Amino acid sequence: MKKQFLIVTSIFAPTKAIESFGKIPDYELIVIGDKKTPQNWVSKGAAFLSISDQKKLGYRINKILPYNHYSRKMIGYLKAVENQAQVIIDSDDDNLPKENWGVPNFDEIGRAHV
Repeated sequence: MKKQFLIVTSIFAPTKAIESFGKIPDYELIVIGDKKTPQNWVSKGAAFLSISDQKKLGYRINKILPYNHYSRKMIGYLKAVENQAQVIIDSDDDNLPKENWGVPNFDEIGRAHV
């Protein structure tokens, strides 16, 4: 089975979209926090990385990424790659996935097969 990850940043308490993403089978959800994210952030099915957690990862990019900016998702991409990700999907905490949510099947050179 492919190692598949969903990466999201959030400054809010867990949203309905986050809860829905956490239930999608065969995907690991990584949520990247920021300075405005509640300290007690927890959602079933989500691996949450607070600012403190992000610093502990030791990624050099952490030193140049601005706070309060969506670019902090890059930390999630690196964490997914570190965990042998074969598929990485990016979304937002306000994009509610529909029931038929999915990703096209790509071949090894990137052509989509739907």
